[in-house]
Amino acid sequence: MTAIGVDLGGSWIKAGVVLENGDICAKKTVPTGAKEGAAAVTGRIEALCREMAERGPAGPCAGIGLAVAGRVSADGKTVLACTNLPYRNEPLAEILAAKTGLAVRCENDAALAAVGEARWGAAQGVGSALVLTVGTGIGGAVLKGGKPLLTGLAGELGHMAIAMDGEACGCGRRGCCEAYLSVPALLRDCARAMEREPGILSELCGGDPEKLDGRAPFEAAARGDPAAKRVLSRYFGIFAETLVSFTNLFRPELILIGGGLSGAGEAMFAPLRARYREAMARHVYGDCPPDIRPAALGNDAGLLGAAGLIFVDRS
Repeated sequence: MTAIGVDLGGSWIKAGVVLENGDICAKKTVPTGAKEGAAAVTGRIEALCREMAERGPAGPCAGIGLAVAGRVSADGKTVLACTNLPYRNEPLAEILAAKTGLAVRCENDAALAAVGEARWGAAQGVGSALVLTVGTGIGGAVLKGGKPLLTGLAGELGHMAIAMDGEACGCGRRGCCEAYLSVPALLRDCARAMEREPGILSELCGGDPEKLDGRAPFEAAARGDPAAKRVLSRYFGIFAETLVSFTNLFRPELILIGGGLSGAGEAMFAPLRARYREAMARHVYGDCPPDIRPAALGNDAGLLGAAGLIFVDRS
Protein backbone atom coordinates (compact mmCIF):
# COMPACT_ATOMS: atom_id res chain seq x y z
CA MET A 1 0.00 0.00 0.00
CA THR A 2 1.23 3.49 -0.86
CA ALA A 3 0.02 7.05 -0.36
CA ILE A 4 0.91 10.24 -2.18
CA GLY A 5 2.10 13.04 0.10
CA VAL A 6 2.11 16.64 -1.10
CA ASP A 7 3.73 19.53 0.77
CA LEU A 8 2.27 22.80 -0.53
CA GLY A 9 4.36 25.79 0.53
CA GLY A 10 4.50 29.40 -0.50
CA SER A 11 7.57 28.83 -2.69
CA TRP A 12 7.66 25.11 -3.53
CA ILE A 13 5.35 22.13 -4.01
CA LYS A 14 6.92 18.78 -3.04
CA ALA A 15 5.22 15.49 -3.82
CA GLY A 16 6.22 11.90 -3.23
CA VAL A 17 5.02 8.31 -3.16
CA VAL A 18 5.38 6.95 0.37
CA LEU A 19 5.30 3.37 1.66
CA GLU A 20 3.76 2.51 5.04
CA ASN A 21 7.23 2.20 6.60
CA GLY A 22 8.02 5.81 5.65
CA ASP A 23 10.23 5.08 2.64
CA ILE A 24 9.84 7.53 -0.24
CA CYS A 25 10.05 5.67 -3.54
CA ALA A 26 9.50 8.63 -5.90
CA LYS A 27 9.68 12.37 -5.35
CA LYS A 28 9.59 15.66 -7.25
CA THR A 29 9.62 19.38 -6.39
CA VAL A 30 8.34 22.27 -8.53
CA PRO A 31 7.91 26.03 -7.90
CA THR A 32 4.52 26.93 -6.45
CA GLY A 33 3.95 29.96 -8.69
CA ALA A 34 1.53 31.42 -6.15
CA LYS A 35 1.31 34.76 -7.99
CA GLU A 36 -0.30 32.97 -10.96
CA GLY A 37 -3.44 32.25 -8.96
CA ALA A 38 -5.31 29.35 -7.42
CA ALA A 39 -6.17 27.52 -10.65
CA ALA A 40 -2.53 27.44 -11.77
CA VAL A 41 -1.33 26.14 -8.39
CA THR A 42 -4.05 23.48 -8.30
CA GLY A 43 -3.06 22.42 -11.83
CA ARG A 44 0.54 21.92 -10.70
CA ILE A 45 -0.58 19.82 -7.74
CA GLU A 46 -2.76 17.68 -10.00
CA ALA A 47 0.09 17.17 -12.48
CA LEU A 48 2.48 16.17 -9.69
CA CYS A 49 -0.01 13.71 -8.23
CA ARG A 50 -0.59 12.10 -11.63
CA GLU A 51 3.16 11.79 -12.17
CA MET A 52 3.66 10.28 -8.72
CA ALA A 53 0.88 7.76 -9.34
CA GLU A 54 2.63 6.68 -12.53
CA ARG A 55 6.08 6.48 -10.93
CA GLY A 56 4.96 4.62 -7.81
CA PRO A 57 5.09 0.85 -7.44
CA ALA A 58 2.32 -1.34 -8.76
CA GLY A 59 -0.53 -1.82 -6.33
CA PRO A 60 -3.24 0.24 -4.65
CA CYS A 61 -2.71 3.88 -3.66
CA ALA A 62 -4.64 4.76 -0.49
CA GLY A 63 -5.04 8.40 -1.43
CA ILE A 64 -3.46 11.85 -1.41
CA GLY A 65 -2.53 13.75 1.72
CA LEU A 66 -1.96 17.47 1.27
CA ALA A 67 0.05 19.55 3.75
CA VAL A 68 -1.03 23.17 3.26
CA ALA A 69 0.72 26.29 4.52
CA GLY A 70 -2.50 27.77 5.85
CA ARG A 71 -5.76 27.08 7.69
CA VAL A 72 -7.80 24.03 6.77
CA SER A 73 -11.36 23.03 7.71
CA ALA A 74 -11.84 20.39 10.39
CA ASP A 75 -13.08 17.86 7.82
CA GLY A 76 -9.87 18.23 5.77
CA LYS A 77 -11.70 19.29 2.61
CA THR A 78 -11.42 23.08 2.39
CA VAL A 79 -8.43 25.43 2.50
CA LEU A 80 -9.89 28.36 4.42
CA ALA A 81 -7.13 30.97 4.23
CA CYS A 82 -3.41 31.23 3.53
CA THR A 83 -0.86 33.98 4.01
CA ASN A 84 1.42 32.96 1.12
CA LEU A 85 -0.93 30.99 -1.15
CA PRO A 86 -3.83 32.17 -3.37
CA TYR A 87 -6.51 30.09 -1.64
CA ARG A 88 -9.51 31.29 0.33
CA ASN A 89 -12.43 28.94 1.11
CA GLU A 90 -11.18 26.66 -1.65
CA PRO A 91 -12.64 23.08 -1.68
CA LEU A 92 -9.23 21.81 -2.71
CA ALA A 93 -9.67 18.21 -1.56
CA GLU A 94 -12.87 17.79 -3.56
CA ILE A 95 -11.35 19.43 -6.65
CA LEU A 96 -8.31 17.16 -6.60
CA ALA A 97 -10.38 14.06 -5.81
CA ALA A 98 -12.56 14.73 -8.85
CA LYS A 99 -9.50 15.24 -11.07
CA THR A 100 -7.43 12.28 -9.85
CA GLY A 101 -10.03 9.73 -8.76
CA LEU A 102 -8.26 9.32 -5.41
CA ALA A 103 -9.36 10.16 -1.89
CA VAL A 104 -7.81 13.48 -0.81
CA ARG A 105 -7.45 15.06 2.62
CA CYS A 106 -5.81 18.36 3.56
CA GLU A 107 -4.30 19.55 6.85
CA ASN A 108 -2.05 22.34 8.04
CA ASP A 109 1.56 21.72 6.98
CA ALA A 110 3.14 22.32 10.38
CA ALA A 111 0.72 19.89 12.04
CA LEU A 112 1.57 17.27 9.43
CA ALA A 113 5.31 17.89 9.70
CA ALA A 114 4.87 17.13 13.39
CA VAL A 115 2.88 13.97 12.56
CA GLY A 116 5.71 12.85 10.30
CA GLU A 117 8.28 13.45 13.04
CA ALA A 118 6.17 11.52 15.54
CA ARG A 119 5.59 8.57 13.19
CA TRP A 120 9.01 8.25 11.56
CA GLY A 121 11.33 11.00 12.85
CA ALA A 122 12.90 12.73 15.85
CA ALA A 123 9.72 12.86 17.97
CA GLN A 124 9.20 9.09 18.12
CA GLY A 125 8.58 8.08 21.73
CA VAL A 126 8.58 11.70 22.99
CA GLY A 127 5.68 12.65 25.24
CA SER A 128 5.45 16.25 24.05
CA ALA A 129 7.28 18.30 21.46
CA LEU A 130 7.10 21.70 19.81
CA VAL A 131 7.76 21.44 16.07
CA LEU A 132 8.48 24.64 14.12
CA THR A 133 9.02 24.97 10.38
CA VAL A 134 11.02 27.98 9.20
CA GLY A 135 10.61 28.79 5.52
CA THR A 136 8.52 31.23 3.50
CA GLY A 137 6.43 31.45 6.66
CA ILE A 138 6.60 30.14 10.22
CA GLY A 139 4.57 27.03 10.95
CA GLY A 140 4.15 25.48 14.35
CA ALA A 141 2.59 22.46 15.98
CA VAL A 142 2.59 20.96 19.44
CA LEU A 143 2.66 17.18 19.78
CA LYS A 144 1.14 15.40 22.75
CA GLY A 145 1.35 11.63 22.71
CA GLY A 146 2.32 11.66 19.04
CA LYS A 147 -0.72 13.71 17.92
CA PRO A 148 -1.12 17.47 17.29
CA LEU A 149 -2.49 19.21 20.37
CA LEU A 150 -3.91 22.10 18.33
CA THR A 151 -5.94 21.45 15.17
CA GLY A 152 -8.46 23.19 12.95
CA LEU A 153 -8.23 26.97 13.24
CA ALA A 154 -5.94 26.77 16.29
CA GLY A 155 -2.17 26.52 16.21
CA GLU A 156 -1.13 29.49 14.07
CA LEU A 157 2.04 29.97 16.10
CA GLY A 158 3.69 32.01 13.34
CA HIS A 159 1.11 34.73 13.87
CA MET A 160 1.68 35.29 17.56
CA ALA A 161 2.49 39.00 17.89
CA ILE A 162 5.90 39.70 19.42
CA ALA A 163 6.16 43.46 18.70
CA MET A 164 3.43 46.07 18.98
CA ASP A 165 3.18 48.04 15.69
CA GLY A 166 6.10 46.00 14.38
CA GLU A 167 6.97 44.77 10.90
CA ALA A 168 4.06 44.14 8.51
CA CYS A 169 3.05 40.49 8.17
CA GLY A 170 1.40 38.80 5.21
CA CYS A 171 -1.59 37.93 7.42
CA GLY A 172 -2.57 41.60 7.58
CA ARG A 173 -1.34 42.32 11.11
CA ARG A 174 1.91 43.76 12.37
CA GLY A 175 4.54 42.35 14.67
CA CYS A 176 3.92 38.61 14.12
CA CYS A 177 6.90 36.35 14.74
CA GLU A 178 6.65 35.30 11.07
CA ALA A 179 7.45 38.90 10.13
CA TYR A 180 10.78 38.54 11.98
CA LEU A 181 11.76 34.86 11.74
CA SER A 182 10.72 33.65 8.27
CA VAL A 183 13.26 33.43 5.45
CA PRO A 184 11.78 36.51 3.66
CA ALA A 185 12.04 38.46 6.93
CA LEU A 186 15.68 37.47 7.36
CA LEU A 187 16.46 38.45 3.76
CA ARG A 188 14.61 41.75 4.21
CA ASP A 189 16.90 42.55 7.14
CA CYS A 190 19.93 41.52 5.07
CA ALA A 191 18.86 43.89 2.28
CA ARG A 192 18.52 46.75 4.76
CA ALA A 193 21.96 45.97 6.17
CA MET A 194 23.45 45.95 2.65
CA GLU A 195 22.12 49.46 2.04
CA ARG A 196 23.93 50.76 5.11
CA GLU A 197 27.09 48.68 4.77
CA PRO A 198 27.84 46.96 1.44
CA GLY A 199 30.21 44.06 1.94
CA ILE A 200 30.27 40.32 1.48
CA LEU A 201 26.46 40.15 1.49
CA SER A 202 26.44 42.51 -1.48
CA GLU A 203 29.19 40.51 -3.16
CA LEU A 204 27.21 37.28 -2.85
CA CYS A 205 24.22 38.71 -4.70
CA GLY A 206 25.99 41.05 -7.10
CA GLY A 207 24.48 44.04 -5.33
CA ASP A 208 20.92 42.85 -6.01
CA PRO A 209 19.16 41.92 -2.75
CA GLU A 210 16.47 40.08 -4.76
CA LYS A 211 19.11 37.44 -5.50
CA LEU A 212 19.84 36.70 -1.84
CA ASP A 213 18.79 33.31 -0.50
CA GLY A 214 18.63 31.82 2.98
CA ARG A 215 22.23 30.58 2.81
CA ALA A 216 23.66 34.05 2.16
CA PRO A 217 23.71 35.53 5.69
CA PHE A 218 25.32 32.39 7.10
CA GLU A 219 27.96 32.29 4.39
CA ALA A 220 28.68 36.00 4.71
CA ALA A 221 28.94 35.78 8.50
CA ALA A 222 31.30 32.80 8.23
CA ARG A 223 33.51 34.94 5.99
CA GLY A 224 33.57 37.71 8.58
CA ASP A 225 30.99 40.14 7.19
CA PRO A 226 30.05 42.45 10.12
CA ALA A 227 26.65 43.37 8.67
CA ALA A 228 25.64 39.71 8.31
CA LYS A 229 26.86 38.99 11.84
CA ARG A 230 24.69 41.79 13.25
CA VAL A 231 21.65 40.63 11.28
CA LEU A 232 22.04 37.06 12.52
CA SER A 233 22.69 38.15 16.11
CA ARG A 234 19.43 40.09 16.16
CA TYR A 235 17.63 37.22 14.41
CA PHE A 236 18.78 34.64 16.95
CA GLY A 237 17.91 36.98 19.82
CA ILE A 238 14.34 37.40 18.60
CA PHE A 239 14.05 33.67 17.85
CA ALA A 240 15.28 32.75 21.33
CA GLU A 241 12.82 35.05 23.09
CA THR A 242 10.00 33.68 20.93
CA LEU A 243 10.94 30.14 21.94
CA VAL A 244 10.87 31.19 25.60
CA SER A 245 7.27 32.36 25.11
CA PHE A 246 6.34 29.08 23.44
CA THR A 247 8.05 27.19 26.26
CA ASN A 248 5.95 29.10 28.79
CA LEU A 249 2.79 28.16 26.88
CA PHE A 250 3.43 24.49 26.19
CA ARG A 251 6.38 23.22 28.30
CA PRO A 252 7.49 20.74 25.61
CA GLU A 253 10.03 18.03 26.36
CA LEU A 254 11.74 18.78 23.04
CA ILE A 255 11.85 21.56 20.44
CA LEU A 256 12.32 20.48 16.83
CA ILE A 257 13.01 22.96 14.03
CA GLY A 258 12.63 22.09 10.37
CA GLY A 259 11.92 23.90 7.13
CA GLY A 260 14.29 25.40 4.63
CA LEU A 261 16.38 27.47 7.03
CA SER A 262 17.20 24.45 9.18
CA GLY A 263 19.45 23.37 6.32
CA ALA A 264 22.03 25.84 7.66
CA GLY A 265 22.83 23.17 10.26
CA GLU A 266 24.89 24.07 13.32
CA ALA A 267 25.51 27.56 11.90
CA MET A 268 21.90 28.10 12.90
CA PHE A 269 21.36 25.67 15.76
CA ALA A 270 24.47 26.36 17.87
CA PRO A 271 23.91 30.13 18.32
CA LEU A 272 20.13 29.66 18.68
CA ARG A 273 20.60 27.10 21.47
CA ALA A 274 23.05 29.40 23.23
CA ARG A 275 20.77 32.44 23.07
CA TYR A 276 17.75 30.38 24.13
CA ARG A 277 19.55 28.95 27.16
CA GLU A 278 20.75 32.42 28.12
CA ALA A 279 17.19 33.74 27.91
CA MET A 280 15.79 30.81 29.89
CA ALA A 281 18.48 31.23 32.57
CA ARG A 282 17.15 34.75 33.23
CA HIS A 283 13.61 33.41 33.62
CA VAL A 284 12.21 32.53 37.04
CA TYR A 285 10.57 29.47 35.46
CA GLY A 286 13.56 28.70 33.26
CA ASP A 287 14.78 25.52 34.91
CA CYS A 288 15.45 22.46 32.71
CA PRO A 289 14.89 24.02 29.28
CA PRO A 290 14.11 21.51 26.53
CA ASP A 291 16.78 20.71 23.96
CA ILE A 292 16.55 22.25 20.49
CA ARG A 293 17.26 19.82 17.66
CA PRO A 294 16.85 19.69 13.89
CA ALA A 295 13.75 17.92 12.73
CA ALA A 296 14.99 14.51 11.53
CA LEU A 297 12.92 14.35 8.35
CA GLY A 298 14.27 17.61 6.95
CA ASN A 299 12.37 19.06 4.03
CA ASP A 300 10.46 15.78 3.64
CA ALA A 301 8.61 16.16 6.97
CA GLY A 302 5.49 17.76 5.50
CA LEU A 303 5.36 15.32 2.59
CA LEU A 304 5.74 12.32 4.91
CA GLY A 305 3.24 13.68 7.41
CA ALA A 306 0.73 14.21 4.60
CA ALA A 307 1.09 10.58 3.52
CA GLY A 308 0.96 9.52 7.17
CA LEU A 309 -2.41 11.27 7.45
CA ILE A 310 -3.80 8.94 4.77
CA PHE A 311 -2.40 5.85 6.47
CA VAL A 312 -3.90 6.93 9.81
CA ASP A 313 -7.28 7.48 8.18
CA ARG A 314 -7.21 3.89 6.88
CA SER A 315 -6.14 2.31 10.16
